[in-house]
Parts: sequence; C-alpha cells; structure tokens
Amino acid sequence: MNSSATAAYRTLLFVIAICVIAPAASYGQMANTQRPNKYVPWVSWETAMDQAPNSRRPVMVLFNGSDWNTEAREFTMSILATHEFAGWSSRNVIKVEIDFPRFREMDPQLKQLNEQLRARYQDHVNSVPTILFLDEFGNVMGKLEYQQGSPDQWIKRAREVMRSIRLPDLVA
Repeated sequence: MNSSATAAYRTLLFVIAICVIAPAASYGQMANTQRPNKYVPWVSWETAMDQAPNSRRPVMVLFNGSDWNTEAREFTMSILATHEFAGWSSRNVIKVEIDFPRFREMDPQLKQLNEQLRARYQDHVNSVPTILFLDEFGNVMGKLEYQQGSPDQWIKRAREVMRSIRLPDLVA
C-alpha cells in the first residue's frame, strides 16, 4: 500500500475504534452509576406489598430494561436520578424496580420473581420503561409510560394519574 492508502486505512481504523469503544466505555460507566436505586430508596416487591396496607401510598412499580434500553437509561438519568423525583417519590409512593437486564447477572430467585410479575402485568406493560401504580393488593390503578421531559413535567403527570385514581399527593 502507498502512504496515502496506509494513512486512510489507519484513519478508518481509528474512527471504527472511536465508534465502538467509546460508547461501550460510557455505557459501562452508566450501567454502574445510573441505577435508580443508587439515588432513592427502592424496595423489594415483598417489602412494598407488606408496607402498602398501612402506608396509604400506592406502590409505584418501574418495569425497566436498565442495561440495554436507551429510553430506560434516559429515564433513569433525566428523571429518577434527580432530587425532584427523590423528594416527591419518597413522600408519595413505595418504589419497586422490576428489572430485565441483558448484560448483568441477576439472582436466580429475583429473576424468576421478575418474570412472574412480567406475566402478571403483561396486559399493562408493552414497553420499558413503564410505571404502574398499584393498590395494596397489587391491582393496577394507573400507568405512566416514558415521555421525554423534565422531572417537574414527569411529577405533574404522575400527580394527574394519582388524582385520576383518587389518590391526592400526600405531600405536595
């Protein structure tokens, strides 16, 4: 190969490396640092269902594809990882994440439970991320699917869902 062909080949390899390696590296960082449970306390399904009868708060269930779904990662970073969401959610809902990762190992029992919950709520969850608001018996009372926007816009939509099911915000 002549020198211009060699330079073009090296440039092509460099561009390919940037396109493949950089997103993978940033994805790995995000997968380790942008999980919802690192920002606000999320509880297990069992804990949520135990707390629900006495709390007067609905169970907010996030069906998530944390490590593979672009919208789920965006939702986590733009809404779930914010102080606004943390404040609102800690006063108004019991939070549960039902995750379906593809690149991260899960405890086999948790994976089995998540699959059972996916089957139970399959009529309500068509994509991830989806939020279901459940009563103390696990009945679906409301639903929110992901839409881009600010934390305040998401909280406004959540309040509308809660009001439509006759659950006013416990604390504004």
